[in-house]
Amino acid sequence: MRKILFLISLISLFSFNSSQIEKSIVGKWKGEDEKNKIGYIIFDSESYVTVETDGQTFGGKEFEMNGEKGSMSYSVNFEVEPIEIDLIMTKLATNEQRVMLLIAEFKGNDTMIVASDFNSVRPTEFSSENSITFHRIK
Repeated sequence: MRKILFLISLISLFSFNSSQIEKSIVGKWKGEDEKNKIGYIIFDSESYVTVETDGQTFGGKEFEMNGEKGSMSYSVNFEVEPIEIDLIMTKLATNEQRVMLLIAEFKGNDTMIVASDFNSVRPTEFSSENSITFHRIK
């Protein structure tokens, strides 16, 4: 009887784990906005983020924009719903920072909805005006 209970416990444990969504944003994500513009966000394992849009790439450990060197990193809080993502842009010469506050929600392991109000306030909900769906491509 003990062996049967142990086996049932193991089966329950494995079936529970296999149905959970893996919460990781590391990878290259492709999204399309309401104007059909395609862009990419690349979250690396060292907490740097790179954005590719309109043939331009910026972000990562070091990049140049308007003649100034900067970096762009990210932090993620998986402990809250919706998930909070902060994109942190830093001017390397002065250490001045600007933070873009996002929320995200996973729809499977490789689909994520991201919302931003493009100001200094974190959005509280997803709408067609503030959200883009991204699909992980690698």
